[in-house]
Amino acid sequence: MHIARPGGQRRVELPRVRFERRRPVVNGRQADAWRDGTEQAVRVVGMWRRAVVRAEADLVRSACAFAVLDVATVLSSCFARFVWPLFLAARLAALIVIVPAVVRALGIRNAKGTDADFVKAITVAVLVAGVYLAIRTVAVVEVCSL
Repeated sequence: MHIARPGGQRRVELPRVRFERRRPVVNGRQADAWRDGTEQAVRVVGMWRRAVVRAEADLVRSACAFAVLDVATVLSSCFARFVWPLFLAARLAALIVIVPAVVRALGIRNAKGTDADFVKAITVAVLVAGVYLAIRTVAVVEVCSL
């Protein structure tokens, strides 16, 4: 490789340095084992992503369905203790889908805006969730005390 020196026309010859990286020996069976070991996880993540996109497409209906499931879960803890763990698992699964759907919808809606607008939108969403939790808690306490 030749490099021109500043202020002169002479070129200086630089020594060529060869960097050699030794590639690890790939065992074909290891690659298959890795792929087979994560295949189920890849399917589950794909199902989760599709569920988030579906929930985002119909966000109001998904949020209302989550609210009904949430109230049913809390009421089942008062009146039907034996089914409460099933409702709890369903509520957690729904929460794992609805929260990313809301954040994704807010992100897409505020993509052309500033970061401050996105933070404001998330703040409003958190406040709405807080108001919902307060109202739900008061209502459930009243119903469970009957």
